[in-house]
Amino acid sequence: SFEEQNALEEPLWIATESKQQWRKWTQLYGRYFDPNSADPNIAAQRTFKLASIYETYLQENTTAVDYYLEVLGYEPEHIEAFDRLHVILSDQKRWKELTEVISQVVSYRSQSNERFDLYLLQGDLYRNQLNSHAKAVSSWFQALELEPESGNIVWEWHMWDHLIQDVDPTKDNY
Repeated sequence: SFEEQNALEEPLWIATESKQQWRKWTQLYGRYFDPNSADPNIAAQRTFKLASIYETYLQENTTAVDYYLEVLGYEPEHIEAFDRLHVILSDQKRWKELTEVISQVVSYRSQSNERFDLYLLQGDLYRNQLNSHAKAVSSWFQALELEPESGNIVWEWHMWDHLIQDVDPTKDNY
């Protein structure tokens, strides 16, 4: 039950001191806690704890990334999980995955300045790390499409609308 899970959690947390104990704790916690049976916010909190343990105490960042992504699945607005993913994926130079995470969370940000900053970051990653200038421009235009106060999209840019044909003078739009 939920009460039993809470009662077990604190003593386990306090008793854990060594790396080996952390590993046993995560195994027990993973078996004992069924995230599907809990409220999504509680599941996000507990999964975030597991991710933090894998990152901080066990230095297993690949597993930590998986758990942080799971947290975002429960609670897409979980800022701490996104921040940790940003740090780990940047440190490991996993730029493509980071741009995918940004795409996942940007729509859940209610503050237009947060969305704006995420689009700029994504554009910078596409340009500087992935050498994808078209995707960079697309991300930057998404930032410009936002209304500053509300975050509503005020206009949309489509590359197709701005293409010209300069090959055949006998055809339209030469």
